[in-house]
Order: sequence, then C-alpha cells, then structure tokens
Amino acid sequence: MKKIFICFFVIFSCITCRNVNAQGILITNKNDKIDQSENVQITSDLFPKTSRYMHDLNMKLIYALKPALDEYKEEKISGVHKGFTNFLKNLQEPLNAANSILQLDFTSTFKTLGRFVINSTAGVAGIFDVAGHMGLKRDNRDFGQTLGVWGVPMGGFFVMPVYAQTTTRDFAGTIVDTTFNPINYYTSWAVGLFVDISIKLMSLYENYEFIITTNETSIDSYETFKTMYLQHRKNMIEQHQLFFKDSPKEESETNKLGESYNYDFDMEF
Repeated sequence: MKKIFICFFVIFSCITCRNVNAQGILITNKNDKIDQSENVQITSDLFPKTSRYMHDLNMKLIYALKPALDEYKEEKISGVHKGFTNFLKNLQEPLNAANSILQLDFTSTFKTLGRFVINSTAGVAGIFDVAGHMGLKRDNRDFGQTLGVWGVPMGGFFVMPVYAQTTTRDFAGTIVDTTFNPINYYTSWAVGLFVDISIKLMSLYENYEFIITTNETSIDSYETFKTMYLQHRKNMIEQHQLFFKDSPKEESETNKLGESYNYDFDMEF
C-alpha cells in the first residue's frame, strides 16, 4: 500500500508541474522561436544553476572513469562482454512487457514476453540473444514513456548527480519502474540495485567516447545534451503513441544521436 501511495504521489506531482505545455520538445529559453507546425513543449529548467553544476560534476566523473574504461576496452573478452550485456537486457524484459501493456501495445507485449521466454531458456538465462536472431527485436519501454503516451507533460528539466538528466515525468516514471520491478519481488532489492548499476556502467562503456567528444566540441554542452535528451524522449513517445498509424514513424537522426549519447537509465547499449 505504501508503494502505491508513493507512485500516485510522484505521478500527481509530475502532472501538476507548472511551466509546461502539451506534447513536444524543449525550447531552450523563452525567447526562442517556436515552430507552430510541430507540437512543441516549453520545458523549463527547474534548477538551472544546480543542474549545470551537476552536469559538470557528471562529466568530471566520466573523465575520471575514462582510463578504466579504456583499459577495459583493450582487455575485455568480447564474448563474455556480449553475454553479460545480453543477460542484463533480458532481466529488463518483464518491465518492458509491463509498460507495453499499460501503453495498450499488445503486439509489443507478446513479442517482448516471447523474447524473455526464448532467451531465458534457449538463450541460457539470456546470455545469448536467440530471439533477436529469430527476428524478435528488443523494445525498450519505461513508465516515464508510458506517462508520455497517455498525455502527461514532460514537466521541468533537471540534472542529478550520476543519474544525469531527466524531467519530472521521467523521474516519476523511474521511481515507479524501480518500485514495481519484478526483479525486486522475485529476488531481492540488492539484486535489483546490482542490475541497475550494471546497466548504467555498460551503457556508459558503450557511449563514453561519444559523450566526451560531444562535450569537447559543443559550444554549450549542457544545452546540447539537454536538447538531445528531450528530443530522444519525445521521439520515443511519438513512436508508441496511442492509436498510432499503421506504419510507425521512421526514427529521426536526432533520436539516434540522443540514444547514442544519453547516459542515464534508458540508454540503449
């Protein structure tokens, strides 16, 4: 009962957040021109000074980890690395399936459950992506995305230490996903934490070079990462919008970049 109350509270906080519009993407400041041909959302920085400080802190952490990541890149055994990442992805499939149900995308639900069953058995606990070779591609879903599909606005933008950039809607979604993650019910909280940290580290490993390059080549890396993150989240939601068209939208180049750079919870690796 306590968990349900917490989830309702964070969702309500997200819905009632001020300074937002309907669906869409960030306008980095109030003076920017808005393209009226698109659904655009003005997403404010909740704590601009603090967020910039946290962004710089996160980048310093990545730079500090770079030597270890470089060494791992040179010394890793490809087969072991791939098997471990597949194993981690497989543990996230029940959560993907649950969110696809909430988004009323039952085709994705059956495919995701099929992936989980096939990879958990024939794939030896998910170490081998047998389902992927059979044409069942992984479909990442989360509760922040689910809220967006149902029309909940992004809310305000902010950056947290280690966790990185997020919005009030996505942070609320992360709390719900963490609270109701099946891993925590069928194993333990410690196992769930280990999986979450491992996913973040593997995601960072796959993308740290791009993150560093973007940071060093951007005039304002904070605004660059913020815009890419919000564009990526916007595109993810649009691709799974309720009553979507028969043919799904083609993934934009900006969304691909957002998925590549993004170093928070929903990063693909």
